[in-house]
Amino acid sequence: MKKTAMTILMGALVSAGVVMESGATVPSSITAHVPGTMNYQGRLVAPNGSPYADGTYTFDIRLYTMANGGDPIWGGTYSAYVKDGYFNIMLGSSGGQALSGTDYTHTELWKALWPDSDNGSNGSSLYLGVTPWQGANGANLSSKVELTPRQTLMSAPYA
Repeated sequence: MKKTAMTILMGALVSAGVVMESGATVPSSITAHVPGTMNYQGRLVAPNGSPYADGTYTFDIRLYTMANGGDPIWGGTYSAYVKDGYFNIMLGSSGGQALSGTDYTHTELWKALWPDSDNGSNGSSLYLGVTPWQGANGANLSSKVELTPRQTLMSAPYA
């Protein structure tokens, strides 16, 4: 039984290789659809380690090709509910707003993640910068400063 299953599997893999090598196109109904959003979770804590107050906060989130400095290639403004300092944001969603000075709008995250030498992204590391700027009571925070260090995107968000 195991030999039969293995033979069928090997035959399928060889057939797939022949189809791919022959240049035949794979029907789009078979290929996976890659979503244009990426989940991001974080925690806001004060310098003394205590979490920020519960409530809805506003964040500017940018994607860079450099760990420090440089111009962002993508960015969006998002609101998220913070509970015990924890929050969750769907980057690239229509719930955000575009930031000026970026190559791609907030709904074009997938373009920024795609290696493109025209925008300085050559497939090497990309860095996420997070700037909380509006607090739970709707008032601006005391300073609008990007959190450090920027976070390196370590692997493909969708694989």
